[in-house]
Amino acid sequence: MIRDQQNRQRPGTHGLRSMMDMVMGTLIVLIGVYFLVYEKMEINVFRKEPSPVLDVVVGLVFILYGGWRIYRGYKKIY
Repeated sequence: MIRDQQNRQRPGTHGLRSMMDMVMGTLIVLIGVYFLVYEKMEINVFRKEPSPVLDVVVGLVFILYGGWRIYRGYKKIY
């Protein structure tokens, strides 16, 4: 009941939050992909020594979290 009143008071909020989740999720996924492929493409933005195991773990965590943000924005789970 209270949630219905809040939805009627701010009709555009869900659409804006959903779009923000999708955009942020996409950016986070792209950062994760960067961590997985930067060494192969010889693009080292952070000028650090490559640590293959850590890069794979961080890349996969970013991709999973970005995927969750995209899914949450698509399904509008808040």
